[in-house]
Amino acid sequence: PSAGSQTTATATGLGAGTFDVTVTDANACPITVTATITEPAVVASTITGTNVSCNGDATGAADLTPSGGDGSYIFSWTGPGAFTSGLEDLTGLAAGTYNVTITDGNSCTGTAQVVITEPAVIALTPASVNSNCGQSDGEVSVVATGGSVAGSYTYLWQDAVPATVGTTDTVTGLAAGTYDVTVTDDSGCTQVTSATISDGAGGTLSQVVTDVDCNGSFTGEINITAVHRVPVPERDARRRRQGCRGAGPPTPGGAGRPWRRDTPG
Repeated sequence: PSAGSQTTATATGLGAGTFDVTVTDANACPITVTATITEPAVVASTITGTNVSCNGDATGAADLTPSGGDGSYIFSWTGPGAFTSGLEDLTGLAAGTYNVTITDGNSCTGTAQVVITEPAVIALTPASVNSNCGQSDGEVSVVATGGSVAGSYTYLWQDAVPATVGTTDTVTGLAAGTYDVTVTDDSGCTQVTSATISDGAGGTLSQVVTDVDCNGSFTGEINITAVHRVPVPERDARRRRQGCRGAGPPTPGGAGRPWRRDTPG
């Protein structure tokens, strides 16, 4: 490259390249020589990044390989949360963008960047179906999203003991109580939640008794009411009363037949 014509014994401000110099003595005899100036390769690097395994962890890494320059380097890293480091390689990184400036012994610099990512957080939505009358007919379930590979999970359900009661997303045949579930993705990341089964009480019966009005008559009444946990249509029936005198025994479908009120389920 041209550096212009210089007429001194020392040429300055030259870049890399080949230069010809002609020296003329007092007798006007010229002598020409060639000189070559070299330069180091540009300071550069490659970075191999390792992403975070589980959301929120600091398990990322950056493996830096510098090149070029004069072969001696210093490093200046910056990253999220006012992160700084003078190391060549980094470990224990959280997710984020990291930049490095590499400076060689001649103060030549190069820059590089690496982005460390993390999987989405494992989100859990639990649900339950209550048991009935103290029976073991309840159910718990959980829907999971996120993690390193969405849809690839293992499940561990435990009761208060704790004892394992199931290893699938839905577990049936359970009594009332609170059940914890640990969901694990294929990277070993976990999330925990719980689901509670309440027990539905059984129905109850109440009765109202009406005594016979007259000796030998059939005017008594027993009224039964069933109260259920789940409301059902009420069916009422009342007995027809007879007078005291001349009352005879009840006949099927006739006057004097006792009726009852109930609320079946």
